Amino acid sequence: MRVLITDSDKPFLEMEIAYLQKCGFEVVAATDGQECRELLREFTPDVLVLDCELAWAMRIAKEMQLSQTHSSIPAILISDSNLRDSFQNLLPPAAWFRKPFSLGDLQQKIASLCPKPLVPNMFS
Repeated sequence: MRVLITDSDKPFLEMEIAYLQKCGFEVVAATDGQECRELLREFTPDVLVLDCELAWAMRIAKEMQLSQTHSSIPAILISDSNLRDSFQNLLPPAAWFRKPFSLGDLQQKIASLCPKPLVPNMFS
């Protein structure tokens, strides 16, 4: 499963990347909204984790809503403040996390959105 994470908090982003990679996810990261937009042009992630505090976060949400390719990507929205109402109609989130949050909770939510098992089932 490919996860695109955007977070302006670089030390926390590094922890997110390391943790999710250890859990078996392929992780691509952006530290700002413009970089996230560029990455979304290059590939389609299975899940987007978007820091709503980013300068371009609202624009990313609008573009995803209008995109045939990206409108079906589950988005997990993260915020230090209460921006839920601003984003709710643009990009209905698969989940909201308010900082600080548990990386284990984030991993579980991403795994629940996984379109296929991370580890192949040997008995199927």
